[in-house]
Amino acid sequence: MTFIQPKRNRGQRTLILSLEVLLFLVLAIAIIFLYARIVSLQHQIAVQEQLLGETRAANADLKNNFYQKLDVSNLSEIIQERGLIKIANPDYLGV
Repeated sequence: MTFIQPKRNRGQRTLILSLEVLLFLVLAIAIIFLYARIVSLQHQIAVQEQLLGETRAANADLKNNFYQKLDVSNLSEIIQERGLIKIANPDYLGV
């Protein structure tokens, strides 16, 4: 004797199909949010790269000013401005 249960089998197919559709929708929404996050991160990277370039330019200017102040020709001007005296043979170097 054979028992045929088409309604029960159809219910399982409907359940599986609805789970597949639900999974597809969840994955589609996740991909949309992921794409939006990636675009946002790319924008933030572009802004940070621009700030990095500006900071490098400012750093180069600061280094240039620093090296100009440490130049030997500028040291003589600093000595004259502060009223220092250059000693040719200092005593503390002798034995």
